[in-house]
Amino acid sequence: MYPSEEESKQFYKQYLLDHWLYKQSMLYNTIKNYEQVKSILQKDVTNIKDEDYLWTMKIEIHFTYFQMIETLFNMTFSFYRKEIDNNYLWLYLSSLGGQHRKEVYEKIKNIAVGKTEFLDAQVKANKDNYVSFLQYLFYFDCLSEDNIPTKKNLEVIKKMLINFGADFTDRDDYNAYKHSMCFIPSTESKLEILEAKSGRQMGSFKMGNSLQILRVGKDKSITTIRKPFDYERDFRMSVLCFQLISNLILSRRVHFYKDESVSLTYFDDIVIEEWSKIDSQLGTVEMKVTPIYSK
Repeated sequence: MYPSEEESKQFYKQYLLDHWLYKQSMLYNTIKNYEQVKSILQKDVTNIKDEDYLWTMKIEIHFTYFQMIETLFNMTFSFYRKEIDNNYLWLYLSSLGGQHRKEVYEKIKNIAVGKTEFLDAQVKANKDNYVSFLQYLFYFDCLSEDNIPTKKNLEVIKKMLINFGADFTDRDDYNAYKHSMCFIPSTESKLEILEAKSGRQMGSFKMGNSLQILRVGKDKSITTIRKPFDYERDFRMSVLCFQLISNLILSRRVHFYKDESVSLTYFDDIVIEEWSKIDSQLGTVEMKVTPIYSK
């Protein structure tokens, strides 16, 4: 039995919207002020390794960012489904199954390579106005002269979604995090390339901050992947993702509950190319090896 329309709309009013911002800010500010607060944080915990403690918080920022992207796109595609309207977002999100999730992942892949035409489709925002789906998504029917988003603002949001899509599509490390934490963080390590017969060093790379994971192929080959790791960048991108999720929820809170205290975010001044830069001299490194299985 479906929840009533009024029950489902409560989602917009009671959703713990600031959860993401509170968590990311808590972690980020703890890292930045670690020496001042560590005695409180580590009360009743012994044998603390400061480097590992800091890694734990940086890793949580990194993977919370992935969770935020998944939330944003799940909401986006929920609204795009014609049989689901604003009144039943909560119901749809709660019933996402394996098949729907695969469909969402495929759509995110398309966005990552710039296939964003669906965002330009015209939809009915209210009885008097048709707007692009992109505007409908993040500003809904907040269309007074003072808050109509500019073309530049919407183009920046589109670029943001492409960046989020690209980050999420390359998520081997996110999967490793979800499944038994099977990754290795590294602050200082070096990759050496040796000549097979002589063992002579042919080259080396400093790895810097990185996460090392394994990818097992269908042919049972194993690929070692080292990905650059920049928690500062993850935090910046998390803020943008949070602001889009907020716009999506708050614009509907205005509509359904006439909440005059709501303030939406506009992105005209954001240069996404700067926000999304990774502070690392190393790109992703992949090395494929053939495993030897004992009999």
